[in-house]
Amino acid sequence: QTAEQTVTLSLGQVGTLNLDVAGGAAATGQATAGATELGDIVVTGRRMFEVRTPEVATNVTQQQINNLPQISRNFLNFAALAPGLRVTEDDTERTISAGGQTAQAINVFIDGQNRKSLINDGGVAGQDDSRGTPFPQGAVQEFRVISQNFKAEYEQAGSAIITAVTRSGTNEFHGDAFVFYQDP
Repeated sequence: QTAEQTVTLSLGQVGTLNLDVAGGAAATGQATAGATELGDIVVTGRRMFEVRTPEVATNVTQQQINNLPQISRNFLNFAALAPGLRVTEDDTERTISAGGQTAQAINVFIDGQNRKSLINDGGVAGQDDSRGTPFPQGAVQEFRVISQNFKAEYEQAGSAIITAVTRSGTNEFHGDAFVFYQDP
């Protein structure tokens, strides 16, 4: 008997896969004569609700990052997709704030590493007095904005956490180009 169910796990989500292989193994763990070998398990599918954590979070997928237009190519601007977050930018600074608190109450983690700049008034690299971007938009696979009930592992933040995962590489040469042209 074959059964198929497709599940997608986004950044920070946990899922449980229960396999029931009747007659495949005895209670002692020894293989029986009628045991069969399982084939490949492919995990893909529709969005699921996280039920194992009290975090209030917004996931931004690579598809959204690639398809939503923005001129600065800074992935941190997509944090504005999360409710309660505000991204503002002028000629001298970029600020990300959440929950009515200052920009210093947010922290960014990229591949698990804290990107809080303690030298720059507690701001995050790529915001406040810095015009730089910690990573280009094309290097980010997906990220998550956690606005409430984040775990203690996320340090130095009071209002929101932005966690990003960079894209995995391949053995093939490839790349992306971004061009901005304005007719004079």
